[in-house]
Amino acid sequence: QGDYAEAKTTLEQALSICREIGSRREQDWALRVLGRVYHICGDYEKARLYYEQGLPGLHGIDDWMENMVLAYEGLLSHDQGTDEAAHKWAMSTLQNLDKTLGRGQVLIVLGHALTGLGQLAEAAEAYGEALALWHDLEMDYSLPDVWSGLARVALDGGDGASALAYVQEILDYLEAHPALEGALEPFLVFLTCYRVLDADGDPRAPEVLNAAHSLLQERAAAIEDTSLRHSLLENVGVHREIVALYRQHSSP
Repeated sequence: QGDYAEAKTTLEQALSICREIGSRREQDWALRVLGRVYHICGDYEKARLYYEQGLPGLHGIDDWMENMVLAYEGLLSHDQGTDEAAHKWAMSTLQNLDKTLGRGQVLIVLGHALTGLGQLAEAAEAYGEALALWHDLEMDYSLPDVWSGLARVALDGGDGASALAYVQEILDYLEAHPALEGALEPFLVFLTCYRVLDADGDPRAPEVLNAAHSLLQERAAAIEDTSLRHSLLENVGVHREIVALYRQHSSP
């Protein structure tokens, strides 16, 4: 739901209790989700630390959560600009995953890495498999992440019509879910919509940008920790671009 400050506080309390009572499985869950909070907020060093601390205790005990941590580690490599590492990691990890939530997340990471490496046909295939999996699992809240990936592939490949079609799917979804609750990367979804609409000269582009900026500022304002709030706005490339674009279009 985007309340990162409250999530961080609650998870730190949970982690302390789990360590006190010796509950290893729940402790590793708390470490994983705490890592995700720092990941979203752009503190990548702490995110990787928490992911790595939580992963060993999940091996052979909680396969579902282990796969999710692996997916987040791959996404972290992509977010840090190392698409070759993210690609290598994703290809290796997929060999051990069946049609579960973890596989869907890893496929999205693979699509991101392949897009970054310019392998658009392969990226479209990865996103397509993820899309089919989300439909099979009836996980509608994950669909915008895949639609935005396919839209970026289409836009980079010069297929503006297909990019617009995927963005329209997202815009229809946004009518009922304006904050994209549950999406893996909600602000990347918003930014993709803006890029595609702007490239087409669509008058809805500023509206989407304004919505993204408002939601981002709302979530940042809820974080009392100044360094974490600045990290959210300044360390995450997608967030930084949304702020820069908003300022650019808002200036006289």
